[in-house]
Amino acid sequence: MDVFATRPLARMTDTAPAPPAERWTVPWGIGTVIAAVLISFISLLIGSTVVVSLAGKNPTIEWEMVGYQALTLGVLISAVLLILFRFQLSPRALGYRFPGWSTLAAAAASVILITFAAYAIQEAFNALFPGYNVHGNVRELGNTIRGHPGMAEKVLILAWASIEVPLTEETLFRGIIFQGLRTFFNRWIPYSLAVFCAAAISGTLFGLAHGEPHTLPILIFVGIALAYIFQYGRSIFASALVHALINALAMITLLKQV
Repeated sequence: MDVFATRPLARMTDTAPAPPAERWTVPWGIGTVIAAVLISFISLLIGSTVVVSLAGKNPTIEWEMVGYQALTLGVLISAVLLILFRFQLSPRALGYRFPGWSTLAAAAASVILITFAAYAIQEAFNALFPGYNVHGNVRELGNTIRGHPGMAEKVLILAWASIEVPLTEETLFRGIIFQGLRTFFNRWIPYSLAVFCAAAISGTLFGLAHGEPHTLPILIFVGIALAYIFQYGRSIFASALVHALINALAMITLLKQV
C-alpha cells in the first residue's frame, strides 16, 4: 500500500460500477506518482538518447515516433507494476471504462471551447509579453518533417499523433498522476479543492514534459482542461478523445503544408 494513499478501494473488476464523479478516489498517492514519473521519463530519456545517437541532434518526425515508443513502454510498465499488479486492480482504476456516448459527445464538443480559450491565452500572452512569442506547437512539429512525405507516411504520422500519443499521455498524466495527486491532497483539503490542485499540478507537468517553452501556457491550460474532462467523464476515453482531436487538428494543419 502506498504510504501516502488514503481510503483504499476494494478490488475493482470489469463489472464493478464506477464510483460517483463527485468523490472518486484511488489507493495510490504521491509515492506512486513520483515512481511512475521517474520510470516513464527515464525510459523516454534512454529512448531519446538512442535516437539522437542514430539520427543526430535534429531527428525527423519518424525518428521522434521511434523514440516515443520508449515513453509508451515506461508508462505501460508503471501502470502494470505500480498500480494494476501492486493493488490487484483492473484497468478501470486508471479510467479505462466506457463513459457512454453522451459523455463522449460532450467531451468532443468541448474541443471548440478549448480551442477558443487556447487562442485567447495566446493573444493575451503576446499582448502582455510580446517578446515571449507564445504559439501552438505546430511550428515545433513542422521542424521535424523533412521533404514531402507520401500519403501512407502522412496517415501513419496522423495515427501516431491521434491514437498512441493521447492514450499514452492520458494514462500517465490523468490516469496515474492526476488521480494520485487528487488522493494525496484529499488527505488535507476538501475533495473539490484537491481536484483543482491535482489538475493544476498534473497540467503543469504535462506542459513542461513537452519541452516547448513558447507553447507552455497553452499546454498547461490544455492539461488542466483534460484533467477536468477526465474527472467528470470518469474515463480516459473522454480525455483521450479530446486530446486526439486536438492533436489531429494540429497535425492535419501541419501535413497540409508539406
